[in-house]
Amino acid sequence: MRNISLLASAVALASVSAMAQTVSVPSDALIGGYGTSANYFRAGTNRFQMVYDSTHFTSQGILAPVSISQVDFEFAAGTTFTIVNYPQVDIYLELAAVDYSAQSTTFASNFINPTPVPVFTGPVTTQAGTYYVSIPLTTPVSYDPTAGIDLVLDVVIPTAPTPLTGNTQYCAYSATPPGNLCSVIRSVGQPTSATGSYSGWVPIVQFTYTPDPNAGVAVPTGTGCISKFASMYELFDPTANFDLHNSALAFLWNGTSYDVARVGTYLPVGSVNPVPTALTLADDAEVFVPFTTGSFPGWTGLNVCSNGYVAAASGNTLVAAPSANNCMNNPQMAFYSQRDLDPSSGGQILFEESPGLTMVTYDGVPNWDGGTGAAPCDIQFQFYSNGDVFIAWGANMSTNQDNGGILVGYSPGGTSLVPASTDITSITGVLALEAADTYPLTLTSVTRPVINTNWNLDVTNIPALIQVGLEIYGFSDPNIPDMFFLGMPGCPLRASLDLLNPWVSVGQTTHSYSLPVPNVPTLLGANIYMQSAMMDASYNAFGLITSNGIAGTIGSI
Repeated sequence: MRNISLLASAVALASVSAMAQTVSVPSDALIGGYGTSANYFRAGTNRFQMVYDSTHFTSQGILAPVSISQVDFEFAAGTTFTIVNYPQVDIYLELAAVDYSAQSTTFASNFINPTPVPVFTGPVTTQAGTYYVSIPLTTPVSYDPTAGIDLVLDVVIPTAPTPLTGNTQYCAYSATPPGNLCSVIRSVGQPTSATGSYSGWVPIVQFTYTPDPNAGVAVPTGTGCISKFASMYELFDPTANFDLHNSALAFLWNGTSYDVARVGTYLPVGSVNPVPTALTLADDAEVFVPFTTGSFPGWTGLNVCSNGYVAAASGNTLVAAPSANNCMNNPQMAFYSQRDLDPSSGGQILFEESPGLTMVTYDGVPNWDGGTGAAPCDIQFQFYSNGDVFIAWGANMSTNQDNGGILVGYSPGGTSLVPASTDITSITGVLALEAADTYPLTLTSVTRPVINTNWNLDVTNIPALIQVGLEIYGFSDPNIPDMFFLGMPGCPLRASLDLLNPWVSVGQTTHSYSLPVPNVPTLLGANIYMQSAMMDASYNAFGLITSNGIAGTIGSI
């Protein structure tokens, strides 16, 4: 590792806020499928234990030790609420001994502490509102998600409530492997049992916490350049108007990638085969239909999902609610007009094929009725033998619904760089997709800036060329998101150019370096801003690309 010294006298001091804050785990932005359950704070005794991945916290900006003082459970709106008193509830909040994806069915095996002590024991009464169960912890719990250790929340209800009834709460769907980075086991009616069984629905909880005022913090700022995308999508949130009905979107194969254009039309059912084949699909299901006369480059048939997408093969998520992260990173190449549809309750999914065109039509298939009312949906996928794909919509697509909205787009399959949502109606001419993703220059804080330690950082996604890089150390953040005026479109400047340390890349993809932080108490609370750059004339006119920034605050822990 390369290191460099900075004068303490040049560092500007800043205070760290210790105000109470809240974090939802999983957060709305991260959830790829919602559900509800009445099997947690229920009409009887119970034990349930959740394991939440540490990234739920770090992805929401919790990048240093915090003290958790309260846990809340979210009531499922639209269900009947009842005031219920539980004479005793025991809460355990501990570091996990396992990753969330490897949670054991033996409760004790999931605690890193073999003899955990409850952080709350006492009566709990449900209350009307968004959070129907709020439990202030008797003993606050310190948690540092940057250590990469998951968090266990264990709830024991040894005595039946009064009255003998329960309430329904919101949950995150957990597929196999878990789709929402969390898992749960429960022992319904047997609170003293040593083991539980897995459930597909994990309680969504809110933690109240305060940052540790002595903690060193390293917060990413902005996004590096250059990003190029092989995929695209538009995500219509549940309250947005779907504005693509009576239109089409074309993915035109150019030999290496797709050009996206607003052309095409919804073809009448029976245009390819006078008598289409009706596919039988349950809710949240898929079926693979092999080609007989049809063809599509690289595919042996069409894998049709009940929720409005067609893929090269099975293996993509069957979680109904669309998620940009899930869809763009599904293992199989797919074209999407995904929404929570339920063909088992009406309409038809029709398959037609010929040597030149294979077509799947969702003909009047209703959306899942999540309290908004079911409505018929007309969606059509046209696969041409030359590699072109058209997605078309009929008149019955203007009504949205509440289970995650609608996602329209394409992904080549596999791990992908997720672009921002594109407003499809604003596309004029052609939107050219890349043959492969180009990841931006990225600066990652491996450790936190703590006195008497080395603050370690990594630069990744370095172009594989012989070129010069720069470590940038600043005492302020210019907060320039786009230096297009210098011929560096899309490249930010998030650290003032107070000190530059050059280095040479010889085909490496990662550069590691460190900043020694001396054991000087006056440095506590000081801010340092870090960034990296690479000299590369192949990306822009200026010949320089920059990473994201890191805003560091020096601490003692």
